[in-house]
Amino acid sequence: MAITAEQNERRALTLLRLIDDDARAAVLESLPEGLKGELKNRIRFSTSEKLPSSKSLGRLLEEFQSLFECVQSMSGPRLKLHQPEDDEEVEENETYVLTGKVKKDLERMNLYQLSGALAEEHPRTAALILASLSTNRVALLMQELPPTQRLAVAKEMARNPQAPAVVFEKIASSAIQRASTHSPREQKEVNAVLRMADVFREINKSDRSELIESIREDSPEIALELQKAMYRFDDLLELEDRTVQAVLAQVDSSTLQEALFEADEVIIEKIMNNLSRRAAATLKDELAYQRSVPAAQLKLARESISQVIGQVDEEAA
Repeated sequence: MAITAEQNERRALTLLRLIDDDARAAVLESLPEGLKGELKNRIRFSTSEKLPSSKSLGRLLEEFQSLFECVQSMSGPRLKLHQPEDDEEVEENETYVLTGKVKKDLERMNLYQLSGALAEEHPRTAALILASLSTNRVALLMQELPPTQRLAVAKEMARNPQAPAVVFEKIASSAIQRASTHSPREQKEVNAVLRMADVFREINKSDRSELIESIREDSPEIALELQKAMYRFDDLLELEDRTVQAVLAQVDSSTLQEALFEADEVIIEKIMNNLSRRAAATLKDELAYQRSVPAAQLKLARESISQVIGQVDEEAA
C-alpha cells in the first residue's frame, strides 16, 4: 500500500519530536527557510498530540536506520589528504586557538578541557564524538573520564555510533563550546576530596562531624565539597525503608525520574517499593516513555538526591 504525502509528513514530524533539541535544530537549519518555518510551527502544535504506539515507533525507527545505513554505504569511503598542519603537535600546557573546524579542534584542543566536557555528556553523545578521533586521542581522553562514564562510553562505542554529518557538526560544536569553559589543567584537588570522602564515610558520624567542622574553619569550600562527596545516589540501597521514604518525600517527581535514567534495576526496585502504589505506577509509566537525559542533567539530579540523603542522615544523628 502506497504511503501518502500526508503520512510522510506525519512520520517526519514524529521523528523530529523523538530526537533531542540540538539534533532537531541541526536538521531544521539544513532545510529551506519556508519549509523550516512550517515544520517548526507544526512541531510546536503537535507536542500535545499522543505519539504512535511503541510498535509503530519501532517500525518507523527501523526504516529510518535502514535508509541512513543505505545512504552511508552509497557514499563510499572518503580519502583524507595529508596536510602539513597534521604534523603539528600542541602541548597540553599551550593555548590552542579554535579554528571552527570541529574535527581539527577536537583533536588539538586542550585534553583536560575536552575530557571535562565529555564527562558531562550523555555516553552515546560522547561515544559519537570519540568515534571521529584518532586512536591515540581517544585513549588519552578515555583515561581522563570518570570510571563510570568511561565504562558507559566504551559500551556505546562498541555499538559503532553514527550520525548524519549535519547532526554531528552541531553536536561536536556544542561540545567544543562547553569544553572551552573547563579548566585547562588536571583537576587533582577534586580527586583529593573524593579520596578524603571515602575515608570519612568509614568514620563514626559524631567524630566525622567534628572533623568537618575543623576543616571548615580553614577552608569552607573544601568542607562543602567534602560533605557533598560523602553521600552518593547509590547509598539508597544501604538505607532502611523508612529513611528512603523520608528522602523521597523531599524529592520532586521530575528530579527522581531524571535520576533513575539508566539506573541499576536494584535501585529502581528499592525506590518503587518505598512509594505509594499510585506514585510507583505513575513513575513506572514515566520511565517507560522517558527520552534520553543529558549526562550533566543526570549528574545534577543524582547529586540533588545525594544532598537530601545527607540532610536526612545528619538530622537523624
